[in-house]
Amino acid sequence: MKLLRFPQIVQVLVFQHLGLDGLFILSLCSQKMRNQIKSTFWAKSTGLSMVLDSLREEGYIYFEGLFACFKVITWVVENPETTPRESSVLFLKLDNDMISCGLSFDTDTGHPTFGFDEDNWKSAPILMYNYISDLFHTSSDIQFITNTRSFEDLPNIKVFKNFYHEGLRLAGSKLDAFFETHEITNCAVILPYIKTDDLFSRGSIKRRSSLLKVKHLLVYKANFLVINNILSFRGSHAVFLESYMKNNDIKKFLKLWMAGRFRRLDYLLITKLYTPFDPENILFEFNTMPFDESRRSAMYINKSTYVLSLTD
Repeated sequence: MKLLRFPQIVQVLVFQHLGLDGLFILSLCSQKMRNQIKSTFWAKSTGLSMVLDSLREEGYIYFEGLFACFKVITWVVENPETTPRESSVLFLKLDNDMISCGLSFDTDTGHPTFGFDEDNWKSAPILMYNYISDLFHTSSDIQFITNTRSFEDLPNIKVFKNFYHEGLRLAGSKLDAFFETHEITNCAVILPYIKTDDLFSRGSIKRRSSLLKVKHLLVYKANFLVINNILSFRGSHAVFLESYMKNNDIKKFLKLWMAGRFRRLDYLLITKLYTPFDPENILFEFNTMPFDESRRSAMYINKSTYVLSLTD
């Protein structure tokens, strides 16, 4: 490729104007071009994010910059024959793995879309993720965002740093099974309403579910959790919103906490659906005093934003 014959300062200017998706496509031309991009192009980043939109049957990989994110690639399970796109079939060699796919470009933006067949759609996204993280010098830790109702739709990934589920409804049994077979090393955010087997039942996950091992956990619709689930939480920060917890449940937790249990727990926030908790009823059994911020503020830092952020 003639670009490699130009002085490095010219190459850098070209790389800066191509955009990340253009650099990714350019890196596939040859090993020499890939090495040149790696050695000359550096951008500050907090990592990559992989998104799976099950409703549209599309996936994306984003480069997370310090102030904005940039889409690097799009993939689909089947390469759509839509206009205005120009398509071709090619073989990609990502490290030691060879995958076949259809490649199309949006004629307006030049953004690439890869179409994988049923033999590759499970493995190809993670291969591309690792390739891009190496190309742009980002962490290979996987941050994953999805709205799927079936975890069988996910690529072959067993370990996530951060996992964010933003769907509308999800079966509690499927959620429980997912966390039994996958590891979340940092943070999980579960936004959907969790359906139980019985409309009027709770406790649709096991008492000591692996969901409760996640270090930083936010459950937006905590209707399916019972007090025994809360007592089994083994992480350090948790937010359970719109729960069906009762005043007596909170009393039980406080008594165990004061007795020395939950030594790993730094922050816990529980809100109740419909009617709020009754603080006077809960604290009546405990020897309490007004909070003195001047004396104890350093020990009571609100870390809820730490739980809510996937990039912490």
